[in-house]
Amino acid sequence: MIAAVALALFAAPNPLPAAEVIARAKTQAAREGKNVLVKFGASWCPWCRRFDALLADERFGRRFRESYVIAPITIRERNERRKEENPGWPTVLQALRGAPERDVPYLVVLSPTGEKLGDSYRPPTGKIPGNAGFPRTVEEIDAFVGLISRTGRAFTTDDQAELKKYFAQG
Repeated sequence: MIAAVALALFAAPNPLPAAEVIARAKTQAAREGKNVLVKFGASWCPWCRRFDALLADERFGRRFRESYVIAPITIRERNERRKEENPGWPTVLQALRGAPERDVPYLVVLSPTGEKLGDSYRPPTGKIPGNAGFPRTVEEIDAFVGLISRTGRAFTTDDQAELKKYFAQG
Protein backbone atom coordinates (compact mmCIF):
# COMPACT_ATOMS: atom_id res chain seq x y z
CA MET A 1 0.00 0.00 0.00
CA ILE A 2 2.80 2.41 0.90
CA ALA A 3 4.54 1.66 -2.41
CA ALA A 4 1.33 2.40 -4.35
CA VAL A 5 0.95 5.72 -2.52
CA ALA A 6 4.60 6.54 -3.22
CA LEU A 7 4.25 5.74 -6.93
CA ALA A 8 1.12 7.90 -7.12
CA LEU A 9 2.93 10.74 -5.36
CA PHE A 10 5.92 10.59 -7.70
CA ALA A 11 3.71 10.37 -10.82
CA ALA A 12 1.59 13.46 -10.14
CA PRO A 13 -0.20 15.30 -13.03
CA ASN A 14 2.34 18.11 -12.76
CA PRO A 15 5.47 16.01 -12.50
CA LEU A 16 7.91 16.81 -9.76
CA PRO A 17 11.44 17.76 -10.77
CA ALA A 18 13.57 14.61 -11.14
CA ALA A 19 15.87 15.68 -8.30
CA GLU A 20 12.85 16.07 -6.00
CA VAL A 21 11.55 12.59 -6.91
CA ILE A 22 14.89 11.16 -5.85
CA ALA A 23 15.12 13.30 -2.70
CA ARG A 24 11.68 12.14 -1.55
CA ALA A 25 12.52 8.53 -2.35
CA LYS A 26 15.76 8.74 -0.34
CA THR A 27 13.86 10.14 2.66
CA GLN A 28 11.32 7.33 2.45
CA ALA A 29 14.06 4.73 1.95
CA ALA A 30 15.90 5.93 5.06
CA ARG A 31 12.69 5.72 7.06
CA GLU A 32 11.91 2.20 5.77
CA GLY A 33 15.45 0.77 5.73
CA LYS A 34 15.49 0.24 1.96
CA ASN A 35 17.49 1.33 -1.06
CA VAL A 36 16.13 3.48 -3.89
CA LEU A 37 15.53 2.06 -7.36
CA VAL A 38 15.43 4.98 -9.80
CA LYS A 39 13.73 3.96 -13.03
CA PHE A 40 14.16 6.27 -16.01
CA GLY A 41 11.57 5.41 -18.64
CA ALA A 42 9.12 6.60 -21.27
CA SER A 43 5.55 5.65 -22.18
CA TRP A 44 6.46 4.65 -25.75
CA CYS A 45 9.23 2.26 -24.66
CA PRO A 46 8.25 -1.43 -24.86
CA TRP A 47 11.13 -2.46 -22.58
CA CYS A 48 9.97 0.06 -19.98
CA ARG A 49 6.49 -1.46 -20.10
CA ARG A 50 8.00 -4.91 -19.67
CA PHE A 51 9.94 -3.71 -16.63
CA ASP A 52 6.74 -2.18 -15.21
CA ALA A 53 5.06 -5.58 -15.74
CA LEU A 54 7.91 -7.19 -13.79
CA LEU A 55 7.30 -4.77 -10.92
CA ALA A 56 3.60 -5.71 -11.01
CA ASP A 57 4.27 -9.46 -11.27
CA GLU A 58 3.04 -11.38 -8.20
CA ARG A 59 6.28 -13.33 -7.88
CA PHE A 60 8.65 -10.40 -8.03
CA GLY A 61 6.77 -7.17 -7.39
CA ARG A 62 6.56 -7.79 -3.66
CA ARG A 63 10.30 -8.46 -3.46
CA PHE A 64 11.07 -5.23 -5.30
CA ARG A 65 8.74 -3.26 -2.98
CA GLU A 66 10.28 -4.88 0.10
CA SER A 67 13.79 -4.02 -1.12
CA TYR A 68 13.41 -0.63 -2.75
CA VAL A 69 11.55 2.62 -2.80
CA ILE A 70 10.88 2.88 -6.51
CA ALA A 71 11.41 6.35 -7.96
CA PRO A 72 10.06 6.53 -11.53
CA ILE A 73 11.37 9.37 -13.66
CA THR A 74 9.75 10.01 -17.02
CA ILE A 75 12.10 11.08 -19.81
CA ARG A 76 12.26 11.38 -23.60
CA GLU A 77 8.52 11.62 -24.18
CA ARG A 78 7.23 12.65 -27.57
CA ASN A 79 4.91 15.40 -28.75
CA GLU A 80 1.99 16.09 -26.40
CA ARG A 81 3.33 13.66 -23.78
CA ARG A 82 6.41 15.83 -23.13
CA LYS A 83 4.46 17.50 -20.34
CA GLU A 84 4.69 14.18 -18.45
CA GLU A 85 8.48 14.38 -18.22
CA ASN A 86 10.01 15.11 -14.84
CA PRO A 87 11.69 18.52 -15.19
CA GLY A 88 15.47 18.49 -14.90
CA TRP A 89 15.81 14.85 -15.92
CA PRO A 90 18.73 15.39 -18.36
CA THR A 91 20.96 16.78 -15.61
CA VAL A 92 19.98 14.07 -13.11
CA LEU A 93 20.41 11.30 -15.69
CA GLN A 94 23.84 12.55 -16.75
CA ALA A 95 24.98 12.86 -13.14
CA LEU A 96 23.87 9.33 -12.24
CA ARG A 97 24.85 7.60 -15.45
CA GLY A 98 28.08 9.39 -16.16
CA ALA A 99 27.58 8.83 -19.88
CA PRO A 100 25.68 10.74 -22.56
CA GLU A 101 23.44 7.84 -23.66
CA ARG A 102 19.77 8.24 -22.86
CA ASP A 103 18.33 4.83 -23.71
CA VAL A 104 15.55 3.47 -21.54
CA PRO A 105 14.75 1.87 -19.26
CA TYR A 106 17.78 2.91 -17.30
CA LEU A 107 17.88 1.76 -13.69
CA VAL A 108 20.11 2.96 -10.88
CA VAL A 109 20.17 1.84 -7.26
CA LEU A 110 21.00 4.40 -4.60
CA SER A 111 21.47 4.06 -0.87
CA PRO A 112 19.19 6.22 1.30
CA THR A 113 22.09 8.69 1.53
CA GLY A 114 22.36 8.90 -2.26
CA GLU A 115 25.42 6.71 -2.78
CA LYS A 116 25.23 4.98 -6.15
CA LEU A 117 25.27 1.24 -5.48
CA GLY A 118 24.98 0.13 -9.10
CA ASP A 119 23.02 0.50 -12.31
CA SER A 120 21.89 -1.18 -15.50
CA TYR A 121 24.53 0.54 -17.64
CA ARG A 122 27.38 -1.42 -19.15
CA PRO A 123 30.22 0.24 -21.04
CA PRO A 124 29.50 0.16 -24.76
CA THR A 125 30.98 -2.43 -27.05
CA GLY A 126 31.64 -0.84 -30.40
CA LYS A 127 28.85 1.59 -31.23
CA ILE A 128 26.18 -0.13 -29.16
CA PRO A 129 25.38 1.26 -25.71
CA GLY A 130 25.41 -1.31 -22.98
CA ASN A 131 22.21 -0.58 -21.06
CA ALA A 132 20.42 -3.63 -19.68
CA GLY A 133 17.40 -2.00 -18.02
CA PHE A 134 15.41 -5.00 -19.14
CA PRO A 135 18.04 -7.70 -19.67
CA ARG A 136 17.85 -10.08 -22.62
CA THR A 137 21.22 -11.76 -23.07
CA VAL A 138 22.78 -14.19 -20.60
CA GLU A 139 25.42 -11.60 -19.71
CA GLU A 140 22.83 -8.86 -19.17
CA ILE A 141 20.65 -11.17 -17.08
CA ASP A 142 23.60 -12.20 -14.91
CA ALA A 143 24.62 -8.56 -14.41
CA PHE A 144 21.06 -7.48 -13.55
CA VAL A 145 20.50 -10.32 -11.09
CA GLY A 146 23.93 -9.55 -9.59
CA LEU A 147 22.81 -5.96 -9.01
CA ILE A 148 19.59 -7.19 -7.37
CA SER A 149 21.48 -9.70 -5.21
CA ARG A 150 23.82 -6.94 -3.94
CA THR A 151 21.18 -4.29 -3.33
CA GLY A 152 17.80 -5.99 -2.88
CA ARG A 153 17.54 -7.23 0.67
CA ALA A 154 14.31 -9.21 0.11
CA PHE A 155 15.57 -11.29 -2.82
CA THR A 156 16.55 -14.82 -1.77
CA THR A 157 18.83 -17.08 -3.79
CA ASP A 158 15.71 -18.88 -5.02
CA ASP A 159 14.14 -15.56 -6.06
CA GLN A 160 17.29 -14.68 -7.99
CA ALA A 161 17.18 -18.02 -9.84
CA GLU A 162 13.50 -17.46 -10.66
CA LEU A 163 14.28 -13.95 -11.86
CA LYS A 164 16.91 -15.37 -14.24
CA LYS A 165 14.30 -17.79 -15.62
CA TYR A 166 11.80 -14.94 -16.00
CA PHE A 167 14.20 -12.91 -18.13
CA ALA A 168 15.43 -15.94 -20.10
CA GLN A 169 11.85 -16.66 -21.21
CA GLY A 170 11.85 -13.26 -22.87
